[in-house]
Parts: sequence; structure tokens; C-alpha cells
Amino acid sequence: LYFSAHWCPPCRQFTPMLKKFVEILQATGDTSLKIVFVSRDKSEVDMWKYIHEAHGNWYAVPFSSDMRESLCRRYAVSGIPSLVVLNQVGQPAVPMHTTVSQVLGAAASSTHVLSTYFQWRSLAGVP
Repeated sequence: LYFSAHWCPPCRQFTPMLKKFVEILQATGDTSLKIVFVSRDKSEVDMWKYIHEAHGNWYAVPFSSDMRESLCRRYAVSGIPSLVVLNQVGQPAVPMHTTVSQVLGAAASSTHVLSTYFQWRSLAGVP
């Protein structure tokens, strides 16, 4: 789950790095990582503008859905950008305070992307 907004400067810096992270994985033939965008934008127009300008081919929680607030509460999201890596039963598999920095540190190198992602898969209990 990726919590972010167009109005947030750190989000606008991080989103291209997350997109690159996913694209590096996909270039190796691994399409198993799915990003679900949970918008913290102020309007649906802003959300769609952000998606079209900066995101990859990601899923998105509908702007009008109560699920956006529910997910923020469930995963105790207090700031953005936030990236929650989930296990197969919907529990956080990686400490949330580390995921953004892990992506930032890995995105420059395909080797680092792969090792970070395989670590996440291991922590999530995915073979």
C-alpha cells in the first residue's frame, strides 16, 4: 500500500523512485509486486492528475471510498509518503518506518532492488 499525495513534496520525490523500483523488478521478469495507491490528495482530480503524471501501472483505492481512511487507521499511517509491505494475510511484513528508505537506497541499482524485494518476500512468508 502506497500512501501519497501530489501536494506533498517528499511524495513527489519518492514516487519516481518507487516507480523505478517496480520497473526494475518487471524488467527482470518479476511482476509479482503490486502497488496499491491510497491517495491523500485533496480532490479526485488531483489524485488522477498525480496518477497520470507520476505513477506506474498501479492499482488505486477509489477516491470516494471510505477504504482510504480505513486503511490509514488500520496501518497507523501518520505521515506521507508511507509504504506498507503486506504479507499474505494483510499484516505489515516490513517495519513501515524502513520501507521508504529501503526503496530510496535500492532504486539506483538493479542488484539492490532485487535483494530488497527478496528480503521483503522472505519477511512476508512468500517463497
